[in-house]
Amino acid sequence: MEDKHDEYSLETDDIKFIWGKKSCTDLSDSDASLYTINDIDIVYDKKENKYMLGIETAYIFENHAAECSYLKDCLAAFTKYMDDNGLKKNEPYRLFMNNLCTSIKADSIEELYTNFKIFVDGFSISI
Repeated sequence: MEDKHDEYSLETDDIKFIWGKKSCTDLSDSDASLYTINDIDIVYDKKENKYMLGIETAYIFENHAAECSYLKDCLAAFTKYMDDNGLKKNEPYRLFMNNLCTSIKADSIEELYTNFKIFVDGFSISI
């Protein structure tokens, strides 16, 4: 019997699944999709014409170093996706006349990558 969610696992009327790294806590046999637990994923919001980044945060880590390691692993997976798909990883960050916050929504995957890299690099700084 075919899973009724198969045809919708990559796209709905509002969003489209672009990519994701499935979490080790997801026990399904499915590839990463809208219905799996993903450590990191990208979906496209059709109405806003924006890419959105999702990071699984329902984890408890022993310390800040472990949190940083998790985020760096997510960034490494995102970097591999960028390389595998020939996408630029050096999108300039528009600081002036722009929002000073990094966002989980962006006009392009390249901009989304830059925002996440800035976040991970900043979060990982040891104080």
